[in-house]
Amino acid sequence: MNIMEDPRVITLLATQPPDLEKIRETIEHKKTRSFHQMHGIVKKAEHIITEYGIWGAEWYVTMIVNRALASIEDESESSVLAGWDEEEKIYFCNVLRKVTVTTELRDIRWGITDKVARLIALLVAEFNGKSGGNQFSGLVFVEQRVGVSVLAEILREHPDTREIFDVGTLVGTSDNSAKTGRLVYEPTTLQEQKGTIEGFRRKTKNIVISTSVVEEGLDIPACHLVVCFSLPKNVKSFIQRRGRARQEKSTYYLMFEEGSDTREKIAKLEQLEREMIQEYMDETRELEKRLNREEGEPDEDGVISEAENRKFLVKSTNALLTLGSALTHLHHFCNTLPYTEFTDLRPIFKTEAVYPSGGFFDADKVHYRAEVMLPNSVPQNVRCVVSKETWAKKGLARRDAAFEAYLALYKLEDPLINDNLLPLVAVSEDTKSMPDTELPPALDPIRRIIDPWADTNWAEASMIYATPIILTMPSKELVKINIFTTMECPNIETIPIFWTKVEKGEISLGQSYSLSVNQSFVEKAKKRTYDLLYTVHAAKMETNVMEFPYLFSWGDGAQLWGEEGGINISAYDAYKNCVPPGDMGIIREAGQEHSRYVFIQWRTDISPLEDMQILEKYKGRPIDPDQPVMEVHRLSHRRDFLHQTLYELNTAPTFLLPQYCTADKIPWRYSQFALFAPGIIRRIGLTLMASDIQNSLLSSVGFKSVNNVLTALCTSSARELHDYQRLEFLGDSVLKFLVSINLLDEHPSWHEGVLSMKKAKIISNSTLAKAAQGKGLAQWIISEEFTGAKWSPKYIHSANEECAKRMPNDCPPSVKTLSRKVLADVVEALIGAAYVEGGYDQALRCIDVFGLDLALKPLQSRASSLFHKAGKAPPVKLTYLKGLQDLLGYQFKHQSLLLEAVTHPSSELPSPSYQRLEFLGDAILDMLVVDELYQSPKNLPPVSMHLYKSSVVNGGLLAFLSMSRSTSEQIPTVEESRGVFNVIDVEQEANIWDYVQLSHPEMIKARKRFFHQYDRSRLQIFTILAEGDRYPWAEIALLEADINGKCKLFADMFEAIVGAVFVDSGGDFEVAKALAERFDIFRVLRIFLEDETNVMHPFTRLNEAAARLGKGAVEYECVEVDGVYAYTTSIRGIKVAVAESTNELHAKVLAAEKSLETLERAERCAKEGAQEERPEPEVESPREDVMEIDDEPQIILRTDLFD
Repeated sequence: MNIMEDPRVITLLATQPPDLEKIRETIEHKKTRSFHQMHGIVKKAEHIITEYGIWGAEWYVTMIVNRALASIEDESESSVLAGWDEEEKIYFCNVLRKVTVTTELRDIRWGITDKVARLIALLVAEFNGKSGGNQFSGLVFVEQRVGVSVLAEILREHPDTREIFDVGTLVGTSDNSAKTGRLVYEPTTLQEQKGTIEGFRRKTKNIVISTSVVEEGLDIPACHLVVCFSLPKNVKSFIQRRGRARQEKSTYYLMFEEGSDTREKIAKLEQLEREMIQEYMDETRELEKRLNREEGEPDEDGVISEAENRKFLVKSTNALLTLGSALTHLHHFCNTLPYTEFTDLRPIFKTEAVYPSGGFFDADKVHYRAEVMLPNSVPQNVRCVVSKETWAKKGLARRDAAFEAYLALYKLEDPLINDNLLPLVAVSEDTKSMPDTELPPALDPIRRIIDPWADTNWAEASMIYATPIILTMPSKELVKINIFTTMECPNIETIPIFWTKVEKGEISLGQSYSLSVNQSFVEKAKKRTYDLLYTVHAAKMETNVMEFPYLFSWGDGAQLWGEEGGINISAYDAYKNCVPPGDMGIIREAGQEHSRYVFIQWRTDISPLEDMQILEKYKGRPIDPDQPVMEVHRLSHRRDFLHQTLYELNTAPTFLLPQYCTADKIPWRYSQFALFAPGIIRRIGLTLMASDIQNSLLSSVGFKSVNNVLTALCTSSARELHDYQRLEFLGDSVLKFLVSINLLDEHPSWHEGVLSMKKAKIISNSTLAKAAQGKGLAQWIISEEFTGAKWSPKYIHSANEECAKRMPNDCPPSVKTLSRKVLADVVEALIGAAYVEGGYDQALRCIDVFGLDLALKPLQSRASSLFHKAGKAPPVKLTYLKGLQDLLGYQFKHQSLLLEAVTHPSSELPSPSYQRLEFLGDAILDMLVVDELYQSPKNLPPVSMHLYKSSVVNGGLLAFLSMSRSTSEQIPTVEESRGVFNVIDVEQEANIWDYVQLSHPEMIKARKRFFHQYDRSRLQIFTILAEGDRYPWAEIALLEADINGKCKLFADMFEAIVGAVFVDSGGDFEVAKALAERFDIFRVLRIFLEDETNVMHPFTRLNEAAARLGKGAVEYECVEVDGVYAYTTSIRGIKVAVAESTNELHAKVLAAEKSLETLERAERCAKEGAQEERPEPEVESPREDVMEIDDEPQIILRTDLFD
């Protein structure tokens, strides 16, 4: 095998910048996957020849080669070449094809070792002996996993055993595949041994060949025969293996070569066993020994150092770290680190020999020191740790290094290990409540609603407040009325009034002003309020009860308000008294109090037809011939005028005789105002509630506008003029950003996994709802819809005992239940409202009110702190980063930030990875986009804002846009000539990706595949984005899925750069936004907004279209043939569309888009009432790299699906 032809070496030579040390090490030590696997095959074959004979080696090599060659086209996870790159597969299999394999195996009886022959003879004798055939149960231990497969195959094929033994195999599940990939040279798979234990228990298998995995931990039934084909390596294995022979008269055999020192080893094992038994029997000795081991004193770090017994104890929890457990702990910790594609999270150990100084070299005196390097997501000061001592064995040195590394992680200022000596992400105090983040909507306990009128007491009021109200209707004169309250009314937004479907008015409230208390005036106002409301709400009122918490009085000089006598007069008397038509009140027919009419005009010019109608109506009753006729229209029974109505008001004229009617003394325009009064009172009451929380719970926030607070308190179910949803959408991003930057600065040692965990807990609905419950927020939340149908005036019953007697259950406390999501949404809406008024500082004060378990500091303080910490990092002067800064249009003050932003987690360089900066950049980019959407003059609804945000910050589009800019750069390239490697500069076009620091060869290949498709799709995607007609979901799917859906990798890198720019600029949002502008993120967003592009994903749109047509759920079916994926969509078993592509995700999106076109066309036809014509089938090219095939048009366009 030529190492220079190995794909791994070729990839390393192409890596930018080249890692010459890694190239040298790889070539020198042949550290490639292909060489490792081939070396394994050779070593295993040599072992088989020695232990089992030539027959087993021939079988092994033949099986391994054939299996590998058959797997070259197998893409399943079970393939032995799963995860291999195509170039590596081809290279490795070409090498295997040169191996001569046996087509027909020799006679097995002449191809096995004497040791195997002795084993077969032993097994056959035991089978035929006292135990009897059906009672036989044997267990054979071998040393290596490969021996399990070979010996099992020999027993299956040997003529003396194949008819009497049903052989099962057992090996361990740990095969180091995480390090090297699937091991080609291991013949045994977990699938092959499935059912072995159950078969052995049920007697369907009577012999098991196993490695040491069965010594302990597995529930293997007792055997009558245990054979150690290889001697146990220690007394523990010796005892455990013998313990498997637990049946009565069972036998335990050890096989070894005669004439060796093996007998001495066996004798030593037996002696050690006897000593162990004696020691266990002496409890006093065991206790004394344990006490002796614990006599060591801890050092300043709390570590008790006694060579191999070194340990660290956390006294508060009794958690113990030992030299023996350190490796397991460290690997566990690394497994909890945030994983990204192409990243190896395992710790890397290096050992070096330490020779004694002076004298002659003595191999027995060589000791070893180990160094462990952790992934670059941990703090740099603990990333590389060296063993505290030197050791005679490499394994002990590695344990020492692991011990010191784990202890260093625990001793950090922000520890990544808790007092239970477990990683924060795996088990922490916070994670105990983490499942709450996904709790289903639950109800908040019933809570009392704030009643803004509850404390009204006119008799004890020291001051009253008058607020002018003006009712403006298009066809009427202005109505001016004052409302009087004992508290000052805050500024209230203009209230739209919907009188009819087309006629809309408005009510505006002026500035409140104070008046001194005049009880005589208050009593008059009570009477006027009663009279006013009684005109239209009499059925909902208590007769002659006037103790209202709010009072009305006219403000425009009205003269017909009855201060004395009744509230109405005869309509005929009104005519005789020449009451102006505009001052006529509601008309009521005598004896029919609930029949109410609005006066239009007096009529004396009655037509014969109208005269006949009048005579018919009043048939049998005397009629005064001198009276005029009243033209009226019936008053609507509708009582909700705050919401748009879908129905027209019935204004058909009716004719009444005044002698049989009464007219209210209060003019109709005031009675109309009385109809609107419930809505006005509702809006005033809600605003007073908002003012109450503004001045109590939220007093420290500093809200200036009560209307912002009111909007944040209104749920969509309340159907108020505004609800909290837009503010909640904004507040969610504000909260996410402020929590992110506070966590990042507060915990400089935490990696992105811990930061994300903590952030998720803080901003979760569960946490926010709990905080809201603790503050009693529910009592201010407005969730009930106003309809007017059940409205009745409020009364101050405590001031009127008679009223209290008549209404013993007066005013029961209003109660409600709220979901946790609503509580959390209102918290976020209040944060959003605070941000709208006073930016991040005011939003931070609002967050502080709810105490979200985080030391919150102002944004500028956190930004300055992060900038200062960046300045403490080791200075970085990398000339090749200059081109990247030119590309970004920003010159970094601290280049270490830029280096961190482009360092992939796979990199072995000392710089930390981009993950912490990406954590911040993600929140910044979200904030920038959400702020832009919120400020849009289109006043976008929250659903649209969410869709538009997702459309520009999703991984696919971000990856595409972030790679769209390039700059001319001198790229260092490795050139090889006659075995000598030189670095030369070659001028190339470079984009962000060319500056990424990485150490994984697969990423180079992923980049190559990405840009291959990027170059093909670039112009098409840009054209679609510029035109704004549609969103390029299919085109981006083709681009994204070309690297197995990992465009997120590119997007994360860009977000990390956004975070780095933000920190380096001292927290300047304008600089971060300029970067996003430079890469066209906001340009694309503005095109979408201007053209109102439908950016919803085709999968979602298709589901909604199917739901609208009532056709059920959409099902997808995929068939892959020769690398082409065919997706079929169907609804209720009927096919709708078919699409094909060499890319699976692309095929699925195409199928969804075609199906959507079909459903929408059917929907249009249904609306037009026309039968859709059947188009001719489309003919497309038979096979391209990307294609669409619709080979069943007669199925796709079946119209019976849409009838």
